[in-house]
Amino acid sequence: QITNSNSSSAAGMALSRVLYSLATYYTVMVIVQVKDAGTNHGKQDYTSMQKLQDVVVEQLRRNIQDGTSNSSNKLTESILPSHRIMLAKSATGRIALTRQLSTVELVVDFDPEVQSQLGRFGYKVSVVPDWEAMFGDL
Repeated sequence: QITNSNSSSAAGMALSRVLYSLATYYTVMVIVQVKDAGTNHGKQDYTSMQKLQDVVVEQLRRNIQDGTSNSSNKLTESILPSHRIMLAKSATGRIALTRQLSTVELVVDFDPEVQSQLGRFGYKVSVVPDWEAMFGDL
């Protein structure tokens, strides 16, 4: 869930700036964990996930602009294409998506279980221990 409180807004802006810096020089894939909206696997669930991804992409792109008109600081489609922003409902989903990518140099996650599971397959995983305190409820 993306909120608009001042602390979350500032945290979202910080996250967008980090993504901007990384995506400017590296190929970045972003996997966002979303809350499970139910177990409906039909067309309605697919449509709701597409809408949710649109909201996440819009939020990431909006956060970095921080009220200025400086176009050089925008997290644009050319810097981080929308197809590189994916959603997962669980740690298992994030692990599966990561393993399906061809080359992964570094994984940054908040769950030590992801580090443990991906470490078994030779992935370098950095864990941010207090993700919510750092980035808020994004």
